[in-house]
Amino acid sequence: MTFRLDRIKQLFFLITAICVVMGVTDAYSQIYRNRSNTKLFLTGGVGVSSYFGDLNNSNDLLDTRINFTLGLGYYFDSRFGVRSEVTFFQLEGDDSEADDPGRRQRNLSFQSNNIEFNVVGIAHLFNRPTKYAVSSPINPYAFAGIGVTYFNPTAELDGERISLPDLMTEGVSYSQLTFIIPFGIGVKYHVTPMLSLAVEGGARIAFTDYLDDVSTTYPGAEFFSDPIAAALSDRTINGPAGPGDIRGNPDNDDFYGLLSLKVVYYLGSDRTIGYGNRAKVRSNRNNRRAIQKRKPVKRRSGLFKKRRR
Repeated sequence: MTFRLDRIKQLFFLITAICVVMGVTDAYSQIYRNRSNTKLFLTGGVGVSSYFGDLNNSNDLLDTRINFTLGLGYYFDSRFGVRSEVTFFQLEGDDSEADDPGRRQRNLSFQSNNIEFNVVGIAHLFNRPTKYAVSSPINPYAFAGIGVTYFNPTAELDGERISLPDLMTEGVSYSQLTFIIPFGIGVKYHVTPMLSLAVEGGARIAFTDYLDDVSTTYPGAEFFSDPIAAALSDRTINGPAGPGDIRGNPDNDDFYGLLSLKVVYYLGSDRTIGYGNRAKVRSNRNNRRAIQKRKPVKRRSGLFKKRRR
């Protein structure tokens, strides 16, 4: 069953990657072909991040760890666009806060500072209007795409925070870079034609089970030559665990979620981005004024005009 799910995830990732790459290529080609009518926008946001894995409590759905986001996007038309963002976020998990007595006895914990880069497609529920004055200011949207995350789980020992990946606490070496599948929904509120606010929530499916440095079994104290690595591998309260004892659940990869408040600012000469082209209106107005300033041509009345000699 796990093998089948992994194949499904790999297939979904491949299809999504192809679609996103095609969309980004088309977006940038349109930017260079149509600079005077660009639909670029900047995003920035702040919010909270939540971790779901071997060290989170099943009842803990929303953590208070912080995240910061900065991005750039492009709208193809009135409903669809593409967006790329960089996000700094924190994750944490602690067995001491768990409801399960077995987990409290395991006594593992972690904190991490992480960086994510993603590219997603965006689809709005409603068409972005052609005139802001007669439009609904609220527009829900959904997004999905691909990304990559760098993560660095740490644990505290004797008042010092120590990075865990290099210690191989389960006798396994793993990469601190993982592909992710970001997806979610949001609601956008158009404050002005150039500025919008959005509340956005999304999940990130990670292709690793080591966001928390916990996945499989204890290697045993004999495996380690470094006493610090041995101490952080097995922190069991009632005596050490033996080699091969269960330390985590390798059947399910970790994932995390982000809930953010974002600001969207539209760039380019066509700053209305779907609310009417101000540049065209201004050009037409100037043309009418120029015509009005021209002197009228006098024409002779009558059936016959006087011939010039």
